[in-house]
Amino acid sequence: MPIKLGEIKLYSVQELSKSLDVTTVTLRAYIKAGKLKARKMGGKWYVSEDSLKAYFNPSHEEHRA
Repeated sequence: MPIKLGEIKLYSVQELSKSLDVTTVTLRAYIKAGKLKARKMGGKWYVSEDSLKAYFNPSHEEHRA
């Protein structure tokens, strides 16, 4: 279950791992490589809903670079 901060939904790497059926190692590698934006709070990585949308719907600008 995501954490809601006002309008923002935050998903832990562990939650995403289960939902997307990928390992936490893979998700952390995407974060480290800059493919997926995340923030660390209290020793845990969190990904916002907007960051997930950006990952799955990359802009055309990114493909040109």
